[in-house]
Amino acid sequence: MSEQNTNIPEELTQQQAIGLLIQGVEMAQARGAYNLNEAAIIAKAKRAFTPAEQETTEAPATTEAPATTESS
Repeated sequence: MSEQNTNIPEELTQQQAIGLLIQGVEMAQARGAYNLNEAAIIAKAKRAFTPAEQETTEAPATTEAPATTESS
């Protein structure tokens, strides 16, 4: 974490602190620190802090079959 962002201010707002904690958890997950159940619980907790508009933009797009028109 310190390798990527060395410009961390001395004092953090609560929002900045939560952001850094989430980044740390994501890095640990990427390194395989959690089992499947732990990862699911952490993901649930993370969603509680994710703004609604960010959740919708990060959600995978659903693929719908193209509408078909029947001609007689």
